[in-house]
Amino acid sequence: MEIPDDDESDVHMEDGDEQDLISSNYNSAYGDITNAPYSIHAGPYFALQNDNITAQSGNAQQNGNRNNESFQQSLNQGGEIFYDPYTSDEENGEEDEEEDELQEIARRQGESDSPFSEDEKGTSEDISSSSGSSEPDSEDLRGEGRRGPRPRGRPPRSAASRGGRRRGWKWALKGTEHDPARDRSPRGRRGGRAKQRSKRGAKPVRPTEEFQSVMSSANQAYLNGELEDALELAGDAILQNPEIYSAHSLLSQVLDELGRNDDAVGALLAGAHTSRDIQVWYHVAHRIRELGEVNQDAVKKQIIYCYSHILTINPKEHKARLERATLYAELGREKRAETECETLLKNRPHDLQVIRMLVNLTSDPEKKRRACHLFDRAFQLHLEGEAIHQGKPEWSDLALYMDLLIQDSEYVKALSRLSQVARWLLGRRRERFWDDIVEDDREWDLEDAPRRTLTPGFHPGRYKEAAYGAGLPLEIRVKLGIIRLNMSSRYHEEAIHHFRYLEPQNGSPNAPILSHDDLFYNAAKSLKSNQCFAEAIEYYEALLSTRKRQDWQIYSPLVESYRQIGKKIESRKRLRSFVDVNQEHIDARVTLAKICEEDGEIGEASRLIAEVIRLGRMDAVRRARLRSLRAVRRRHPEILKPQSIPLTIAAVQANEQADAAKMAEQGFASKASGLAPIAKQPKRKAESYNDDIQEMYQKMKTLEESEALADTDALEEWLAIAEVMTEDFRAMKPFYQGGTRFDEGANLATGSAISEMKSMASRISSMSNDKSNPPINISEILPENYCGISWDAWLELFCQYALQLAKLQDAEACYSALTATVDSVVFQKNDDYMRIAQVCWLACGLILEDEQTICNVTRWFIKNAPYTNEAISLFAIANRLLRCEPNWYKSGPSQKFFLRQVKGMDFALLDPKTRDLYSFTDAEKRTYGDRATRDNPHGLTEPDPALLMLYGHLLAVSGSFANALNYYFRAYTLLPEHPMVLFCLAVNYIQMAMKRQSDNRQFQIQQGLAFMGKYYEIRTTEDVAIHVQEAEYNMAKVWHLLGLNHMAIPGYQKCLALSKRLQEEGEGVEEVEDFAREAAFALQNIFAMSGELEEARAVTQEWLVM
Repeated sequence: MEIPDDDESDVHMEDGDEQDLISSNYNSAYGDITNAPYSIHAGPYFALQNDNITAQSGNAQQNGNRNNESFQQSLNQGGEIFYDPYTSDEENGEEDEEEDELQEIARRQGESDSPFSEDEKGTSEDISSSSGSSEPDSEDLRGEGRRGPRPRGRPPRSAASRGGRRRGWKWALKGTEHDPARDRSPRGRRGGRAKQRSKRGAKPVRPTEEFQSVMSSANQAYLNGELEDALELAGDAILQNPEIYSAHSLLSQVLDELGRNDDAVGALLAGAHTSRDIQVWYHVAHRIRELGEVNQDAVKKQIIYCYSHILTINPKEHKARLERATLYAELGREKRAETECETLLKNRPHDLQVIRMLVNLTSDPEKKRRACHLFDRAFQLHLEGEAIHQGKPEWSDLALYMDLLIQDSEYVKALSRLSQVARWLLGRRRERFWDDIVEDDREWDLEDAPRRTLTPGFHPGRYKEAAYGAGLPLEIRVKLGIIRLNMSSRYHEEAIHHFRYLEPQNGSPNAPILSHDDLFYNAAKSLKSNQCFAEAIEYYEALLSTRKRQDWQIYSPLVESYRQIGKKIESRKRLRSFVDVNQEHIDARVTLAKICEEDGEIGEASRLIAEVIRLGRMDAVRRARLRSLRAVRRRHPEILKPQSIPLTIAAVQANEQADAAKMAEQGFASKASGLAPIAKQPKRKAESYNDDIQEMYQKMKTLEESEALADTDALEEWLAIAEVMTEDFRAMKPFYQGGTRFDEGANLATGSAISEMKSMASRISSMSNDKSNPPINISEILPENYCGISWDAWLELFCQYALQLAKLQDAEACYSALTATVDSVVFQKNDDYMRIAQVCWLACGLILEDEQTICNVTRWFIKNAPYTNEAISLFAIANRLLRCEPNWYKSGPSQKFFLRQVKGMDFALLDPKTRDLYSFTDAEKRTYGDRATRDNPHGLTEPDPALLMLYGHLLAVSGSFANALNYYFRAYTLLPEHPMVLFCLAVNYIQMAMKRQSDNRQFQIQQGLAFMGKYYEIRTTEDVAIHVQEAEYNMAKVWHLLGLNHMAIPGYQKCLALSKRLQEEGEGVEEVEDFAREAAFALQNIFAMSGELEEARAVTQEWLVM
């Protein structure tokens, strides 16, 4: 159930709510511990009712007949005490209660004759006086009056004769096992008398002897790991004394160990109500955080419930209220969290943590303005050294304070406050002369020269450089730049100087853009709003390069900035790439239409507007006030009329046929009207359009033949033409139908949305009504060219365009062009076209060093040419050319793909009798065979060692050396003399031996060296320089890996000696693989680590200096 809200500090609940909450948790925890029925009641204590037991917190006087020492001793015999029931706030009132009880004993004693002699009475009186006892208050004797005549023999000078209260000897027995007060009947039992309650609550309950014994056994069972016994014993202990929290805590520990987290939380909540100690509730809240998932709302509500009880006990508990406010905020209850913050600020008006929370919660400008004043006052107190107990400010507090001042346009005050507080945080509070310098920010330069040294009062070396600009966080520096930018145009250079610290041109892995993209966005936004468009573009482009903020908030100002500086082609390129990815983004389409209008392309603008109107967003078109709307009204008057939604397929067909006919007559292709618009376009418009495309194509060929693409301007012109032509090709819907064959009448009853119904109806309308006809093949009705340009030329255009984009590191546009190529039905029906497109895609992936793309493309070749050495080798070679960590090479998808290839090969090579013994399922037969019609569809005759070796490489690179050996040995049986197989076996064994845990390290090293020796022997047999050098280097590398440097050095030196011979034998070869530099680098490391610096320097100068 949901925990009800609580106002301020009290817990307000409807009748029975608290009982239901605790009962549900308690029953879930204790339901299977006891066999007797029980019920749980709300309140400061509980009663567990069964056939023989009725225990309440008030009966502790009856059950607790043992002193504290015996209880502690009993518990210690069982091991750790999980919770001490005597450590609570109730101890604070113990001394007052003892004094009250002494007075009660003395009053009772005064009702009877004293059995002591006069000497003993005097002694007792002297003891009472020495113990600090005073005369009783009037309340103690109220209503008593005189107690009759004194017995005979009473001494005349006794305390009673003076009207005082006599004190007997029973006070001295207080707290011992002879205390008569312990035998009195407790309140609520017949013959008992209610004891006067202390103002600080009841004393802690003393455990019974049975409880101590059971609890000791439970503790011992828990420490011995006997959780089931501990669970049962903890339940028995709770039945003995349910008001003692330690039993509930132990039960929660046991349930947690058993994995019953919900029951453990229920036990804690049930036990917490036995005490009014706030530390108990803090402990329960902490345990709920540990046992539950903090992200769950139910767990957060339970924690809020605990903090609410703490505030019921002590409404001024700051920590509990702050934690409760934080949880309210996480639950989305901002109003309650704001109320908590307001209450906290009443007691601590300058608590920066609470102010920060309030600012993040509220959206009210007045409250933000008040928070700004609180920030101002808090920082002022810290600067003056008066805010001792309010917590030291942090840089995040200063950043939030600056945001508030910037929102209020208080730039001068923000500049002053930022410098003062930052100076104080960096330990330079006394340098107040900087406040007089407002023309620039020389105080925050990285170096003293040239500006800081010119400042009067500045003494270089007084403080470290980290106390000036080097110590200013990047976020605060950007705030400083924004303040300067908004103050006046005269400070723009100073602002841009601050923004330069973001390093927008830095493309390294540690570039600031990777961790501070929000600062880049704020800087770019401020630059654009202050008309600094060229500078803003630099930061927007940096944001796009990270692929983190590629949304409309980035593209829209970037496009506008490009337009403002006159780069219209670049602006359209960026906007078009966004529209291609976000087809349904209305604002992007409207903006693109508006740009086309400005550039005079009314036809393109009209097409975009028509698409927006069809999407039902006429309001966006009207708001943009596009002039092309008039052209749309002339060409498409039907789309501007209110239309009712058709409710049947027939109605959809009729409407779509009518729309397609009208639009085809006017030269516009319907979105789903098949190929009809191509044949029905007016001849005059088609010829003009073809001439434009051919003219652009000829211009591109001219630029290519003149080799002018090396020039930046020429390349930009070529890219602009290629972009227009490829976009035109992609705009032809018949080229992108999502499939190549359409079965008439298929899936007509599965569409539920109107858009799907309309799409299917249009496809049906374009087909023949004769169901006996075969399905239509689009490739058969396509023309031989498009706009007079052959399909070969179009494919070449797409591939060259993608390659140029890859060289410019524009991965998004490059992959977009390649995707458009392989998705086109024009190219899909030709295997050669698809192969060329995939090769181009692979080349782009290599240029961009995109490992994921390389793996995906090479896997395409393997799927289309399965079990061929060329395709398998292509995967290995392409990944070897990368210079990054092989994450995708060894990833799970790659391993699963090649494991399926291996299983398919093994399945195909089994004879039918052996295959039947393995009991393959039908699904496996369909996967490995050809839909169960052929068990060996590829005609395999023997296992492919290349495939086995490649899968072994994947396992070895991922660290599964033992599994890799299985596939290496399978390849070894096929190619026992192949040097690559031997080398992989050797390296695998040695890598296994190098692991921290190894079964038999010596054996693995010996195995590795044995295979390595055989590899060395085979590789050096033919005495080819490149093979010998490779063997020498690998052998030396193995000795180096094993720490045998004295054996590695000769091998590396042989590699250096073979370098000259290698170059001579490789003369005429374009590139010869020489291991001399690798060997020299290894020798340099060995010599340097061993202290032979002269030898290391000599090797470096001879082999490693370019």
